[in-house]
Formats: sequence, C-alpha cells, structure tokens
Amino acid sequence: MKKLLSFLLASIMLISTTTVINVSAIVSTTVTYPDGYTQEACNHLWNTYSPCLVATSANQGIKTFTCDLCHETREEVIPLYNYLAYTENDKSVTINKYLGEKGTVEIPSKINDKAVTKVDGKAFEKNSNITKVSVPDSVVTIGGYAFSSCEKLYSVSIGKGLKTISEGLFFNCPKLKTLTLPDNIITIKEEAFNCGIGELKLGKAVKNISAGAFCESKKLKKVTVNKNNKYYTFENGVLYNKNKTKIVAYLYTNKAKKYTTPKTVKTIGPQAFKYNNKIEILRLSNNLKTIGSHAFCGCQKLKDVAVPSNVKTIAHHAFNGCYKLKAVEIKPNKKRIIEDSAFWFCKSLKSVTVPKTTGDKVFYNCINLKKITISKYVKTIGKEEFFGCVKLKTVTIPKTVKKISKKAFGYYYDDHCHIQKVKGFTIKGKKNTAAYRYAKKHGFKFVQIS
Repeated sequence: MKKLLSFLLASIMLISTTTVINVSAIVSTTVTYPDGYTQEACNHLWNTYSPCLVATSANQGIKTFTCDLCHETREEVIPLYNYLAYTENDKSVTINKYLGEKGTVEIPSKINDKAVTKVDGKAFEKNSNITKVSVPDSVVTIGGYAFSSCEKLYSVSIGKGLKTISEGLFFNCPKLKTLTLPDNIITIKEEAFNCGIGELKLGKAVKNISAGAFCESKKLKKVTVNKNNKYYTFENGVLYNKNKTKIVAYLYTNKAKKYTTPKTVKTIGPQAFKYNNKIEILRLSNNLKTIGSHAFCGCQKLKDVAVPSNVKTIAHHAFNGCYKLKAVEIKPNKKRIIEDSAFWFCKSLKSVTVPKTTGDKVFYNCINLKKITISKYVKTIGKEEFFGCVKLKTVTIPKTVKKISKKAFGYYYDDHCHIQKVKGFTIKGKKNTAAYRYAKKHGFKFVQIS
C-alpha cells in the first residue's frame, strides 16, 4: 500500500512540474465599448433561416443576419433582378423574395443565362402592392404559401412547367376571383385555394387533390373539370372522383340543409365537408364504407346523423366540433373501427349507441351526453373515451367488455384544469368483470346486475 501511495504522489508531482496551462484558452476574450461597458465576446450563431432583406435598388439589396446569442447583426450585399432576390447554382436560379413595390411582377425565365426553375415558399407573402403575377414555363416548383396574404392579387398566369399547386399557395388572397390551371398541373395540395376564388378550372392532368384543398374556399361556387380529365367530376356543388365512389369536396357555398350521399359513394374523403355551416341533416347510403378524417369537422349546424351498418371506418376527428349534433345512431358492426376523437366536443350530443371502437377520446368532452348504450361487440373502451362527459352519471357495461382504459369514464377537468371525479358516477355490471374492477379501482359506486 505504501509503495502504491508513493507512486501516485510521484506521478502527481511530475504532472504538476511538466504541465503548462494555456491561460489564454480558458480566459474569455472581452470587448470594451466606448462607454466603458465590458462584455464577453460571442462565438456568433447567425440566424440564416430568416434574414432581413431590403432592396437598395432594382438590382442590389442588403441581407442582414442576426446572432441568436447576442443579437449582434451583420450585413452582406446581394444581387437582385428587378427587385427579385435570388440564389443560383451551376445550372439554375431560385427566386427567394420579392422586395419591390410594383403591382405587376413578371418572373423571368432566365437570370445570368441560367434557367429560373424555382420560387421559394412565402416569396411574395403579405406583399400589399402586387396585383398581377406571371410565372414562366421554366419554373417547375413554387413553394408553399408563396403568394399567401397578397391582399391585392387578382391575376395569376402559371406556365407549363409547374406540376404541383403547393400548400396554401393562394391562401388568403381575397381578390383572386378566377383561376385556370394549365393542363400540366397534376397535384393540388391542402389549403391551396383558401381565397376569393369563385370559379376554378381543372385541367385534364389533375389526378391528386389533397385533403382540405377546398375546405375553406368560402366563395368557390363552381369547379369546371376538363372533359378529358380521367380522375374527377363535378356535380351540384360536389367534387367526386370520376366514377363517383368518393366525395372529394362538398363546397362551402352549398346552401342545402339536407344532404343524402349518392348510392355510388363508398368513401367520404378527409375534410370533405369540413367547416360547412349550412348542412343540418345527413343521410348516408347503405353502400358507404369509410368516413375520412375530419370529414365533418366543424359542421356546426349538423344535428342528425345515422351511420349505416356497412360503414367500417369512422376516422379520427370525423365529427369533431359538431356542436349541434344531438343524436348519433351507429348501427352495430363487429368489424367497425372508430378512431381517436371521432366525436370530440360534440357538446349537444345527448345519447349514443357505442359500437366497437379502437381509438382514444372518441366522445371526449361531450358535455351534455347523458345516455350511452354499449353494444356486445365492444371489447375495449379506450383511454379517456368519455372523459369530460359531466352529465353521464350512470353507465351499464356488459360482461363482453374485457378492458377499460385509463380515465375512460367518470372524470373531467374543472375550471382550474384540475382533474375531478364526476359526482355520483355509477357503474352497473356483473361482478368480477372489467366494469367491476374499474369501479373498485377508481372508487366509483358499483351496482351489480343479474
């Protein structure tokens, strides 16, 4: 032990005599300002994602970067082309931002003898002067929300190179009334036409329309589909796929209070009726198989829905926020799937027959729900499935239910966002079942039935 201690002591002494500490490496460099204030220097972390761009002339501008650590700024001079900021590589040019105040903008097909192939997302966003835009055939990509919130924009000419209308491309452009899409357009993405468009003309090549492409197009009354288009058809304010087996979009401007799906329809697409504020009564044909996600989300006047037995899927948030929905008849089907939050916050819902469900929070915060009937096909009751149903005081749970998930019944949030138990909540069922175990675990009253 003594030898080991002597060896360690000798090693420490050797290190202390041979190690040179580089003081300059550990002492922070400081900067002294004219007023005498001293501050440690910063290894700058320049924010290159959102620099400030300002035009000094039609052909030159300044890009200002800010340090995310100390907020110091640095500037660099950038080239412009008629107030269009751009970047280039060996083959092509990308338009980054429009910095001008002119109403009419023509995007060039070439800059520095290189093809202009792309317009960045938000390149014209919130420009309060632009009224007309011309996009050349050389442009093959326009980023999302490129023209969003251009409040004076009323005319757009799109070249033959573009194949996709990106998400939110004309979002909140109230003066853009009509738009003819060239035949090369194949895809239309979500929120593309949340604007002032009253009539839209689809070319023959369009075959992919994303969910929500028209859900907030509050002035769109007519969609004209090229007769040679193989994928879509439009009839009585409803956009269908070509053989009318799927509802793609039910236009917001439809004034009908009652709607019956055609017998050909097997699928109601995601967001197809979203935010419609006219429809009150919905009749679904027996041939319907699928109700897509958010299909009727926010239909605040919808009062009455009967879901036929052939429907196999009610996707997540399908009826979320249907505030006036009072009764839902969901005919039993042992193969049916009801996904998360399908009837979230249907605050007028008073009674419901519960078939097989697979999601969580299916009837979450249905604050006026008083009566539920659980079918024999239900094996599992999902997490927080009836959380926030404060008027649901009694529930009868059949012995076929094998699992009741966390806080499925009998709980709600108070005004201070604290979880509370529903006062007097009672479970009826058979002893030694999932119903019995849930009641005992959570301290709820249990009434045994024969």
